[in-house]
Amino acid sequence: MKLSSQRIVFSGVKNCSPVTPASTPVEIKLSFTARNYSIPAGKYTVFQAPGQSGTLDLLTGGLLSGSELTNRRFDLRLVTTFAVRGEEIVTYPKGLKVRSLPEKVDVNYGDFRLARDIESKENTLRIRRVVDFSTLDISLDRYHQLQELLQKAETMGRGQVVLTKS
Repeated sequence: MKLSSQRIVFSGVKNCSPVTPASTPVEIKLSFTARNYSIPAGKYTVFQAPGQSGTLDLLTGGLLSGSELTNRRFDLRLVTTFAVRGEEIVTYPKGLKVRSLPEKVDVNYGDFRLARDIESKENTLRIRRVVDFSTLDISLDRYHQLQELLQKAETMGRGQVVLTKS
């Protein structure tokens, strides 16, 4: 699953109500079923949870634009502070059990953080993912921390769930 980035421009919008404060969190719920999503690998079944790679995170990539540079001459100023908290529940067929899960991640630099936790119970996985930026400015001397966090996010997105018959 891959989402392409799009820019949406509204023109001539006249009546937008009700208006909510910008500090009110936005919640988006998605539910979908995918048949034959896993990959059979001998006696194992392997898959990647769709949301753990950040493909459903429509905010972080745009707000961290400019962070893709490996070297900077000036501090990075973000557009806004933000946090994205995602919870993904994956139900797999009964008769399978977890052999291995992607590692837990918690990269915390105080005012910016990336975390992922995966919990397994019966035939369900609960995956929680957090991206949190409570600062607008990332100084040159802290830019390497941001690069490390982004590298960990990329690595985190490749984590595989491995199941086996119970």
